Amino acid sequence: GEELAAILKKEGQLEEHRALEIIRDVCIALKYAWDKHRMLHRDIKPENIMINNEGKVMLMDMGISRLC
Repeated sequence: GEELAAILKKEGQLEEHRALEIIRDVCIALKYAWDKHRMLHRDIKPENIMINNEGKVMLMDMGISRLC
């Protein structure tokens, strides 16, 4: 896969529909982390969003996350 930051640097601005899909998937991941573990990510940025070759969005780097 590839970091969203690298994709943005290479391709420039995403189409609105694709950007919204990525945001939706990140929100689903954040909701899962909260619902299952009461975890806050605290470092959402393009460098921490990975998109694999099939287009699946994954949230990475839980290094400064916090359990509540």
